[in-house]
Amino acid sequence: MYEKHKTLKTPTYAILFGSVVSYALCFADYYLSLDSILFNTCMIMGSISYTSQCVGYIYLKKNFRTMERIFKNPLGNFGAVYSIAVWAINAIAIIGFQGDSQKSFIAMLLILVVCTIYYHFHAKSRQMFSEEERLSLFFAHVANFNNAKHKNNFRKQQSKKLMKFVYRNQKRVAVDDSEASQAPSISIAHGTSKIPSTTEGKVPSQHHTRQEVDGQTRR
Repeated sequence: MYEKHKTLKTPTYAILFGSVVSYALCFADYYLSLDSILFNTCMIMGSISYTSQCVGYIYLKKNFRTMERIFKNPLGNFGAVYSIAVWAINAIAIIGFQGDSQKSFIAMLLILVVCTIYYHFHAKSRQMFSEEERLSLFFAHVANFNNAKHKNNFRKQQSKKLMKFVYRNQKRVAVDDSEASQAPSISIAHGTSKIPSTTEGKVPSQHHTRQEVDGQTRR
């Protein structure tokens, strides 16, 4: 499919395949009366395609602002969001309100499944890009790499700050525990602790006994 003509540089096999499919659909429509189904299916696919383009525009404008652009949309993101809303309403109207028992929606799903399988298992490893696409993708790749590197450095800085915060809290807790354990011994050393009540009762009794002994000796 991707091979080009040697002289004209056109995708020969892709043109032939597209022509054959188009003529086959014309004959199928003529003999099976598939006008409404084909039209609705094409409209749904077009809505998906245009919506993806608008999403891509918003993504590129947000993440790759310095990328060179030939045309600048005067409406900006507002125009893209408005277009997405229009195409979404269009797809909903076709899928749910055409009275075709969702045949167009089923046909669209089958086409998407077949094309997705074909792309991932065959075309993805063989796809080729033009020089302009290659330069644009290279710029996007470099920008993604720089963004990923910046995010990684930011995460490392945040993790270091978190570790320092945890270490400081642990150190404070250890200091508080050591001060709490040393508080009783410090109070005893300064004479602030009270003597138990049992000893307080014994001291006056000894004192009165000595007074009685002194009085008896004087007598």
